[in-house]
Amino acid sequence: MNISRTDCLEKLKEIAKLAPEPFSDAFSPKYLRDSALRSKRSVKEFLLDQSKVCGLGNIYASEALFLANIHPAKRADRLSRPKIATLHRMIVATLNEAIEAGSTLNVDPENIDGSYYNGSFESRWRVYDREDEPCPTCETTILRLKQGGRSSYYCPRCQKK
Repeated sequence: MNISRTDCLEKLKEIAKLAPEPFSDAFSPKYLRDSALRSKRSVKEFLLDQSKVCGLGNIYASEALFLANIHPAKRADRLSRPKIATLHRMIVATLNEAIEAGSTLNVDPENIDGSYYNGSFESRWRVYDREDEPCPTCETTILRLKQGGRSSYYCPRCQKK
């Protein structure tokens, strides 16, 4: 454990290795494109790497990829400039949507996980944890694949590889 003054946090090696968070000015389409071009991993694994995108978890990565019509197994370095720009917008939009939904949640301090993960936002997920259910856009069955020990949910029609 490290103790640091607030104005020195950015100098801590654990903090310095983190990528920009999606609401910062540093997290631009250019930053995302430059980082993706250096990665041979799938775009989903790339998005979950906190040294590439800070604060984007499994659920929101799946949702942003769906909204951007990007297959989670597509290699990050193979995304076109327009796809990266769309992905950037969808990451920010997905997180904004979650924040807006969370602002109306009644959080139970005795059951924090239940307040968020079993709360009102779950019904808004388009693909996450909806394996074998119809896609909200095209009615094709949503599929699940394992990537880096995590589940990725996607529509094979809307998110072609």
